[in-house]
Amino acid sequence: MSEGTRPVSRDNTSRETADKPKTWLPPKRLPTFEDVNPDYHYRWVRYEVRGESDHANVLSRVREGYEPVEPEEVGLYNHPTLEDGRFAGTVISGDLMLMKISKDMAEQRTKYYASLTTGLQRTVDQELKESDDELTPISKSVKSGTTTGKPHFRDETD
Repeated sequence: MSEGTRPVSRDNTSRETADKPKTWLPPKRLPTFEDVNPDYHYRWVRYEVRGESDHANVLSRVREGYEPVEPEEVGLYNHPTLEDGRFAGTVISGDLMLMKISKDMAEQRTKYYASLTTGLQRTVDQELKESDDELTPISKSVKSGTTTGKPHFRDETD
């Protein structure tokens, strides 16, 4: 062995690590943290729009129960953070800041908005049913479908 070179450890050259093919995945624009702490739901929240602070959006999330997340909580020690203000030290990405809420609160929030949506849909359906008459019939048809193959274009001579 010549000077300046180190012996190669056999542990680093095992066949297992050399034979595993790497799979390509598309890059994620924002990291997700559900696996860091399964007791919390993480969400990126807008704190700034075109360089102007969006305090109303952040404070509405705080009133819902969200809390700002610091880098140490999710293992992002060298990630950018807010430098000043009430939420200094919070993880950021562009104009978004990372916030968390307990899974229980997140599920309650989801159920609340689902019931609100269901109630509004019933109200709209009832109003449509009441305003239906013979001259302007209203029918509600909910259908979805898929097609495969080449699109068929009608020719003027058809």
